[in-house]
Amino acid sequence: NADPFSVQNWPCGSDRARMSLDDMIKKGCFDVQPIPAYNINDKLIRLQDYKAALRNAIARVKATITHQYLRKKKTGNFYANIQEIHVLAPLPTSSGSPGKRKL
Repeated sequence: NADPFSVQNWPCGSDRARMSLDDMIKKGCFDVQPIPAYNINDKLIRLQDYKAALRNAIARVKATITHQYLRKKKTGNFYANIQEIHVLAPLPTSSGSPGKRKL
């Protein structure tokens, strides 16, 4: 499958994660939808680049919040559904450890 957002092409951090993902694909009972993320130039970030592009970045997250009231339990649940992420400022680069300065 050539679609980079297809679950078959998702990057995995370990062999165990890849095996679990492959098992989910075989069962065919999961509806997986990646959250679209865009870089500072509004270009779609590839899934394999999410970690590097989003770690420590300042981002705007578009989300919806839904409340479900459970009448019998007299309580409620809130659900957040992230729809998309836009990087506003990339990971700041540092020239060294800020905690190690000579006085």
